[in-house]
Amino acid sequence: MNSHPSQRERLMAALSAAENLVAQSPAEPYTVDITHHSAFPADAVGVQIFFRQDPGGVREFAAVMGVEPVEMASEFGGRPLVDTVASGDLDGVPYLAWTRAYKAAEVPALDTAPASGVAA
Repeated sequence: MNSHPSQRERLMAALSAAENLVAQSPAEPYTVDITHHSAFPADAVGVQIFFRQDPGGVREFAAVMGVEPVEMASEFGGRPLVDTVASGDLDGVPYLAWTRAYKAAEVPALDTAPASGVAA
């Protein structure tokens, strides 16, 4: 008897896990993919959940799932980015929730004083 689940069984388990993960998430994901991923064990079919530019959404999701989110610095086109990632396993199905957001640029304070020579 073969105890290794078939691809169909792994896909069905991942679909079920995706439904449960989305239902439990306090934040609304932008996309949900059933996929193989380099972060998952070999031959595993898992769930990748993307929160579009929403680090808070990933942190809320992580809190509900009881996992710690991780933030990693990166950059694109010279602009600093932060990837926020939370991963775990639900009923034997690996999942990865993530987002990528630009770091907020420091904005100089506006000078609200009237220009010289301008009547108030």
